[in-house]
Amino acid sequence: RVLVGKDIRDWNSLRGKFLAAGAPGGLTHALLAATLDAHGLKKGEYDILSMGLDSDRANALKAGRVQATLLIQPADFGLLDEGFRSLGFVGDFLKDCEYNGYVTNDKWAKENSATATAFMRAVLRSLSWLHTPANRDEAVRIHARHIPFKTEWLEKIHDMLIREKMLSADGKPNSKGIENLLQISVKHGSGMSAVPPLDKWVDLTYLERAAAMLK
Repeated sequence: RVLVGKDIRDWNSLRGKFLAAGAPGGLTHALLAATLDAHGLKKGEYDILSMGLDSDRANALKAGRVQATLLIQPADFGLLDEGFRSLGFVGDFLKDCEYNGYVTNDKWAKENSATATAFMRAVLRSLSWLHTPANRDEAVRIHARHIPFKTEWLEKIHDMLIREKMLSADGKPNSKGIENLLQISVKHGSGMSAVPPLDKWVDLTYLERAAAMLK
């Protein structure tokens, strides 16, 4: 979510301001720059300071050192409770992006295919359970046992993960979304000159085996 200072009323108000994101070329930096670009703010019309932790960026916004930043939950909830404003979620402006996935060493996976497949089978079972509306309250209670946030915050997090499709119901990655996110990274400073071909490093073998076992 894009959080802004209490005096910021719209995107144009961010011109000439200091903003905060992660390391240049990293995910939060690229997403913030792309979101600003989508609203007509070009590189050079603002300054992005590098702050790796959400807590650092939240504190910088509270202290007035920056006027906007990207934050994940629940850091954004705390600031909203204090009167800071939201300009919306990245997904509201950058459509069809993939934000998460599982990464493993190819050699290890081939040598431990049964373990990799079993892991994906457990993932698929958990996704099916989480996407069942009747399990919502129990999912929130389980979350609360491990991360002591406010119950209302945990409920919002759960609903957002499902509503924004950040947790795929079938475990399949959005290939177009991966490519779009990489294109954003290339454009906004990752150091890559071009997007590498997806078939070189996206392997659905273990996911497909796991899905077949659950049929």
